Amino acid sequence: MFVNGQCDEYPDVDTAPLAEALRIARHLLESGARPADVSWVADR
Repeated sequence: MFVNGQCDEYPDVDTAPLAEALRIARHLLESGARPADVSWVADR
């Protein structure tokens, strides 16, 4: 919750378990590319 009382909610579809997120981050940092078994969509 923010100081102004706002409370944002995000669907779980945008999250990954910690171990999976760390594996993905490690791969990104080491190779500069996302792992082949991971997909995502830029929603901007």
